[in-house]
Amino acid sequence: MVLKKYGVETTIYFPLITRGAIDFKVGAAWVAGDSTISKNGGNWANTATFTEVNGGGVYGIVLTAVQMQAAEIVVRIIDQTSPKVWEDQAVQVQTYGHASAAMPFDLGTALQTVDVLQISGSANAADALELLALNAKGADHKVLISTDAQSLAATLHVDAGAISADAAAADSLELLVENCKGTDHKVLLSADAQDLSGTLHVDAKAVSGDATAADNLEEFTEHALGTDNKVLISGDTQHLDDTLHVMVGSVDGSQPAATALKNIVNNSEGADHKLLLSSDDQDLSGTLHVDAGAISDDPGTADRLQLGLDANGRVELQPDGLDAVSVVEPAGIPVGFAQGLYEAARRILHLNKMVVQKTGEGEGELKFYKRDGNTIAFTADIIEDASAQAVNGAS
Repeated sequence: MVLKKYGVETTIYFPLITRGAIDFKVGAAWVAGDSTISKNGGNWANTATFTEVNGGGVYGIVLTAVQMQAAEIVVRIIDQTSPKVWEDQAVQVQTYGHASAAMPFDLGTALQTVDVLQISGSANAADALELLALNAKGADHKVLISTDAQSLAATLHVDAGAISADAAAADSLELLVENCKGTDHKVLLSADAQDLSGTLHVDAKAVSGDATAADNLEEFTEHALGTDNKVLISGDTQHLDDTLHVMVGSVDGSQPAATALKNIVNNSEGADHKLLLSSDDQDLSGTLHVDAGAISDDPGTADRLQLGLDANGRVELQPDGLDAVSVVEPAGIPVGFAQGLYEAARRILHLNKMVVQKTGEGEGELKFYKRDGNTIAFTADIIEDASAQAVNGAS
């Protein structure tokens, strides 16, 4: 049997055996009717003449494109002379590469287009294979590994002898996979500190199936990433009481310092997460500067409190609105006031008498004498009026 392309002109070859012998017949002469053709079991029809191939007892017949339009073709070669000079001969031809051929599959095409209807009797399996081939076919008909997340735990086993012709690279990859494979064949990220600034770029389309969460995470990363890929804490006022919980193991490498800071926060946190100032006596002279815009919502009270301090930050007492440096009493010294003042001074300084002496028009001075009655203890200028008088006291 000979395989030939459907509908394409071709030449078939065959030997002729000498009649009553076993040798090839050399120099056989063809006459009409010596070779006939039947297509798909149809009527016999003459073919073109056959010719000998280089005188070796092998002959060839050309079949036209029309004669090749059949699935099954039979060519008979029978000597029409008497007696016959060669034994009867026949050649069977099957065609391929056409829907009407014996084999529709085109055997003469190097790269085939295959339409598989079933795999192991399953049309769904064939459809799945077709879909896989369409999506996975890369350049040069190489298979692409999809970037989508696929579970390959039970299906993929690769023994790579070399990567880019480098066996060491394959060994390194194998070691990496063995050390990084966690539960459910998921990749583990090492707990060791690694610098991933120049190597890790992740484009997360969704977080827990939420694309908006992924966008928020991306925006947070873009705004919060500072120098050396460290996260920045914003200087803006943020309400973090329900969202931020920080566990500090050490401050500047000191665990006690972190504990002390924690105690300060725990003991100083008041209502609404506001900072409490301790009620203990604290020296805040060098550390505390307060600019009070209002006291109990009263700006005037704050202003008066500020004006009550002198240039040295001391309290300036002004009970009667007078100049605290030089107090001027009303004109004259009433008798009762003078007597009381004298008695108080006498008891303290052991004075003998107090004399009001006029020194000028409308003016005078108050003199305090010691026990000897002659020595002046001190004097004070006064303004005299009708009620002013000398007051003598017994020792």
